[in-house]
Amino acid sequence: MKEIFDFLSKNKFGSLATCTENQPDNRPIECVFTSEKGLFFYTTKGKDLAEQLDQNKNVCFSATDSEYSYVKIKGPVSMSNEKEDQFRILENSKFAKQVFANDNLSSMLVFYMPHGTGMLHQHGNNKPICHEF
Repeated sequence: MKEIFDFLSKNKFGSLATCTENQPDNRPIECVFTSEKGLFFYTTKGKDLAEQLDQNKNVCFSATDSEYSYVKIKGPVSMSNEKEDQFRILENSKFAKQVFANDNLSSMLVFYMPHGTGMLHQHGNNKPICHEF
């Protein structure tokens, strides 16, 4: 899993796919950080993403680098109410600092993927690296 987490530390912007009522949805998102707890993301409470995650916790995140190598990670997400996770989001995301500039963390929804399956496909190499975590 180290190779996948290393890739994400350099390529943290990607797409998150969700599904609600059998309709797929996809949006750009930032995988802000990884830890022993999993991959961490955030959104704002009340947004479509928050409602979709409430209905269906299964997601797929993918990120690509400039060489067309990519990571794809699938699994269920969990919600975090830990202030420490919110602060770490702010420490690691320039965009989150802008969105939550007035220290209004009550509207921040932190979610993370504690386990799932991950694949790193390096462009030009037909042997993807696959891991479960």
